[in-house]
Amino acid sequence: MQKKIYRLLAAALIVAVFTNCGRREEPATSEADEHAGHAHAEAGHAQTIWEGGLEVFAEWSELNSRQEAEFTIHLTDLADFKPIAQGSLTLEFTQHGNSVLRVQANAPARPGIYDVDVTAPAAGDYDVSILLTRGGETLGGVLRGVHVLGSGDDHDGHEHEGHDHAEHADENKPSAEELITLTKELQWQLDFATATVSNHVLHENIRALGELQAAGVGEAEVFAPFDGVLMPDPMHGIVRPGQRVSKGEVLARIAPSGGSENNWTQMLNDYRLAKGEFERVKRLADDGAVAARRVDEARLDYENKASRLRGALGGADFDLDAVLADGDHFHLRAPSSGVISDTHLRFGQHVSTGEHLFNIIDPSRVWLEAQVPVSEAALLDDVSDAYFTVSGSEQTYRVSENGGRLVSASSLLDPLTRRIPVIFELRNENNVFRPGSFAQVFLQTKTTHESPAIPIDAVLDEEGTAVAYVQIGGETFEKRILQTGGNDEGMIAVLSGVREGERVVTRGAYKVRLASLRINPAEAGHAGHNH
Repeated sequence: MQKKIYRLLAAALIVAVFTNCGRREEPATSEADEHAGHAHAEAGHAQTIWEGGLEVFAEWSELNSRQEAEFTIHLTDLADFKPIAQGSLTLEFTQHGNSVLRVQANAPARPGIYDVDVTAPAAGDYDVSILLTRGGETLGGVLRGVHVLGSGDDHDGHEHEGHDHAEHADENKPSAEELITLTKELQWQLDFATATVSNHVLHENIRALGELQAAGVGEAEVFAPFDGVLMPDPMHGIVRPGQRVSKGEVLARIAPSGGSENNWTQMLNDYRLAKGEFERVKRLADDGAVAARRVDEARLDYENKASRLRGALGGADFDLDAVLADGDHFHLRAPSSGVISDTHLRFGQHVSTGEHLFNIIDPSRVWLEAQVPVSEAALLDDVSDAYFTVSGSEQTYRVSENGGRLVSASSLLDPLTRRIPVIFELRNENNVFRPGSFAQVFLQTKTTHESPAIPIDAVLDEEGTAVAYVQIGGETFEKRILQTGGNDEGMIAVLSGVREGERVVTRGAYKVRLASLRINPAEAGHAGHNH
């Protein structure tokens, strides 16, 4: 059939040629449609159905009783917004609940598109069920008020296919000049998705900038216990930030400077002598050779020397007998297990008593510190949870779902930033959260309200105005100016601009905008982005 040959040739040109044709979905094939490389049924009518995880965009030529006509059915899987590639399609005409005609296409002519030739039944109005069967499952929807002309009918006077059906959303449209066209073939090529405007219960949130920090507990700072030259340990090498260490692990060595009151060699000798004396006196006491008072004196001296040595080791509970084997070089050991977060090591150079050398943090828990604007201070007592995204990632994390809790909401205002620090502690399994990372934080209050809402990704900022693109039908869109309210967990309240049940573009909205400017979205690369 010449008509089908034309349709196949036109479809082959879809990637190479594109223009915005600003048409309704009901009219017949226009010159703009032909330039777009998208073939439509002649003298076309159209309806779109979103039902059961399937989008059905149907176009058909004028139906005259007992004459052949053509339906073009575009099927999109709403799970991924890609074309249906397999399955049989059935068209069933019903009138007053009775089946009048059934026609079947065993497979799509090309991915997502079924061409179905029918011989129209007697004149009248019909419901046409469009049913896809694949993998033992049948799904689809119903075209309402499909009119078949009789020999004496005047089509211009018939209004059935111009009336509004709630589930179709293809009629009662704005003028053709206000509509934007993006063909199904192009939608399938793009990263594209839509969502339905629906009522949501949204929490009132406080938006704040935040930072992930090492938890305030479990952090150890290590200082030089005396003057000396800092050297790497020959067995373990040079310590670096991010390195995981175990308690007691040698991190560096210090060759003590001579003449210091806190000389390492002197401390080792004092401890060794005090330990030996205490053990000797205790043996004599067991034999009754010395008084108990002498044992107490030796024990006190031994404990003092041990305490001094432990102080040089950072106060950690190390095995001091093992430390005696270190020799004349002081071995800097990790006082706790964790990760090296900060180092001030200058190997080969002199360090002074009390000089900060490194920090060790426990990475299993972190703090999230949010800087709340003073204007939101009154809401802090109502905060029940928080969620956040880390810079460089789109994933959202919830404090309560990560074993978190509110640590503090300070009543003190930073006079420079005019902000109030609020700290949450959360579990850091698999080191997902890295201290030092910045975050966008939403502190969730207990106050809620119900409102029509759409995904935040559906909202574009066009010169300071919030807009969304509404899918009027399978291939037609309309730009709407929005009045928005608060947002919560990826959803934003819409006070005006869209109605419940309408579908907004959530992925690819900027591409639809390009189409409105007569720019080919398939060739536009990554220009622009959603806000």
